Amino acid sequence: MRISKSKLVGALSLALVMLASTITPADAQRGSRGGRAAGRATRAPRTQPPAPPVEPEAPVAPEEPVAPEEPVEPEEPVQPEEPVEPIAPGRGRDQDRQQINREFAAAPKALDTLELPPVDLSAYIADEAAAVVLGKAFFWDQQMSSDGFVACATCHYHFGIDVRTANTVGPGGHASAQAKNYTDIEFYGPGKNLTPEMFPFHEKVDPLKRTIDFPDAENLVGENVDPNDHEENILRDNDDVVGSQGIVRKNYNGLNAVAGGYAAAERAKNDNSDLSKLFRSGGKNWRAVTGRNAPTTYGAAFHKRLFWDGRAENQFNGVNGSGDRDKTARVWKSNSRGTRALKTRISIENAALASLATEPVLDTIETSFIGRTFADLGKKMLSLEPLATQTVHPDDSVLGGGVLEGKTYADLVRAAFKPEWYQIATVDGGTTTQMEANFSLFWGLAQMVYMRQLIPDSTRYDDFANSGFNNGFTEQEKEGLRIFLNEGKCADCHRGPHFAAAIVGDGEEPIESMQMQFGDVVKNYDSGFYNIGVSPTNKDLGIGGKGADGRPLSNTLRQPSRLRRGGPKAAVNGSFKVPTLRNIEYTGPYMHNGSMSTLRQVIEFYARGGNFANEADRAPNVNGIELLRDDPSKIDALEAFLHTLTDENSEINAAPFDHPSLVIKNGDDSVEVEASGRDGIPGGRSLREFDEILEEGGLTTENRTGVEEE
Repeated sequence: MRISKSKLVGALSLALVMLASTITPADAQRGSRGGRAAGRATRAPRTQPPAPPVEPEAPVAPEEPVAPEEPVEPEEPVQPEEPVEPIAPGRGRDQDRQQINREFAAAPKALDTLELPPVDLSAYIADEAAAVVLGKAFFWDQQMSSDGFVACATCHYHFGIDVRTANTVGPGGHASAQAKNYTDIEFYGPGKNLTPEMFPFHEKVDPLKRTIDFPDAENLVGENVDPNDHEENILRDNDDVVGSQGIVRKNYNGLNAVAGGYAAAERAKNDNSDLSKLFRSGGKNWRAVTGRNAPTTYGAAFHKRLFWDGRAENQFNGVNGSGDRDKTARVWKSNSRGTRALKTRISIENAALASLATEPVLDTIETSFIGRTFADLGKKMLSLEPLATQTVHPDDSVLGGGVLEGKTYADLVRAAFKPEWYQIATVDGGTTTQMEANFSLFWGLAQMVYMRQLIPDSTRYDDFANSGFNNGFTEQEKEGLRIFLNEGKCADCHRGPHFAAAIVGDGEEPIESMQMQFGDVVKNYDSGFYNIGVSPTNKDLGIGGKGADGRPLSNTLRQPSRLRRGGPKAAVNGSFKVPTLRNIEYTGPYMHNGSMSTLRQVIEFYARGGNFANEADRAPNVNGIELLRDDPSKIDALEAFLHTLTDENSEINAAPFDHPSLVIKNGDDSVEVEASGRDGIPGGRSLREFDEILEEGGLTTENRTGVEEE
């Protein structure tokens, strides 16, 4: 057997591996965990009307006295059992101390035992509740994009991911369509529809045939191993990517002034760059498509770094996602007298969500015309009525009750933030206000406090864990959990209550070492990021690539002293962040390139040991799961277990996952995402899986959710 450290990636990283003061989510924003029914069709109503008063019954005549029973001899005293480990208490919940089923003692605990990472916003936010209102409005508002149509939520409206099926394929190769050295001009699209027959993009004749015949010798010296990867078993290999369509690429040409402010749609000129031409077909400029699949935003608050390549740093600098790597990032803070603003450098720990929120805003594929700045966005948005073109459900858990009526975004900023960050009329001797200049700060922090509410902890697995792993699982689901913990080694990578890695407080060092799968060598890597052979390494370097500043994204590569001559080399190329498995039933298409449409395809991928050898960087334990290859019925058990990680509030868009309405483009067609309130989608409907939508011919307004319950 090959040697690997216990902390290393497991063979079954089963999912997308390749998607104020200290803040605690308010209980009012979190959905109830009670009343879960066995299936979606039989779910109990989330709110029950009060029972009518009961009429008093007529008095009953007393019964005849009963003769006392014969005395019973006392039983012998029972010896006390061995003490057992109690379940740890969760956030804000009273739990009985229950006995742990020791068979599952190593299983992850319930998510409510994992505290949100502490983040100190006391220097910035004046009113946390007002900041949540601002952040939710920012996230869902379509006015933020240069064309006035794309919101942050456009790529994260369905379990925090995107299930659009038309004009959603981007070119693969050379680290995605956004890469400067991008050369792939042949891909499926633009404007075309996905079909079930296209998946998986890398298809095998026998999906369970082991990908690589490993050499017999253990830990061969050197890296130039020539494994047999069974090319004759490859039926199809498509290097395209299922991403998200954003904006038609154009050059920014200023704002459109209207009475009292600016219009949502900005002025622009056509762009004829090679990248823009990639998304031109039949004389039509299609919306550009991102180079990676959209990972879920649900539970993202727990991660140290975000995006597949980790480019959203843990520290927020107030300007962009580069954190402390960007030594030039500055925000404006007024002096103590409030007479002028000075540039200052900030660094907020455990704020990867804020770093993430700032990145798509100026991305010229996702939301922005080429050349727009954050100050331009601020000038436009601050004059606008929040969500002016969309509908807010009257019972929205955050935005309901008319909290937005008669307000502009400038009003919401003043309510949420301390005045030293917005009160100065102009900065740097120009015409830009301090509020406009600091718009990236408001955008990032407000969205962070909102997304910290989106915790998917209302699952059947959480109930099972809180029962001491005793109650609520079928035998098949228990068998699946056993495979997850043991033969599959899934929990080596998808560890802890969030079933993920690179989690704040997980005890992992930023840089760790691992015994490689090929060759008798040990290499350094970024903890929580692994190459598992989904695609050839050179197709997308992942965390092995560079950021916007031209510096390495990888902590390992940023510390060349760790890679000194004779010491460990780096295994970071083609490595991606381990995502959460929570809601995995609904977060397809899967992997960083969206190349798999069903959970079964994902499990088969791990059972055969990946798609490609990627010898120099491949994680050591991704070498196949013999149990699943020998008995495919075990795949059903593992999949059944994974379904228990579905959050019931996410499934019906109930609080905290309720939201305003949204209109998204699916190719040329418009799909309406209706508003939901704290009790979920009207009519008792629930969201549907990606493969179900795909089987019905693609996403429409009607088939995004199931039929109404009677």
